[in-house]
Amino acid sequence: RASGTQIALDELVAPSFENELLVVLGEPLKGPGVTPRQARAALVAVAPALELVEKRGDFAADVPLSLADNVQQKGFIVGALTQPLHPGLELGETRVEVYINGERVDAASGREVLGGPAASVAWLANRLADYGRRLEQGAKILTGSFTRQFPIAKGDLIEARFVPFGSVTAEVA
Repeated sequence: RASGTQIALDELVAPSFENELLVVLGEPLKGPGVTPRQARAALVAVAPALELVEKRGDFAADVPLSLADNVQQKGFIVGALTQPLHPGLELGETRVEVYINGERVDAASGREVLGGPAASVAWLANRLADYGRRLEQGAKILTGSFTRQFPIAKGDLIEARFVPFGSVTAEVA
């Protein structure tokens, strides 16, 4: 969904959110051996995003079932794409500030995501190679949360401000 969307709380199971970057690949990435530098070079766009999470059970109790259930992801909310990306832009230097109802509840840098969001993309490309697959051109990837998850409640206005990529917001109804 687009930034500014309204989330219906009564349609969700124990909901929370994470703050992430959504990246878009301009070329395929096939592991093994993809480096964070190669992954970063393959990116053509970035957007601020919120991952909408549901806690639909005890995931540690049955890991295969949890993976089949797509772990916890329900969906994502995305802000405006930044493209083209400056070749020297280091995603690990991205900063986020997280707000709930106008109150800042956390802040972090992109380095919290495996050392940088490009490392997350490289990890995924290399892991998919174990199954004979690759990341395709045009793929949209959530790179991982900069901070912990935050629960949401009816009436909450949630926002993540990513420097230099802008903000993404959602309202819980």
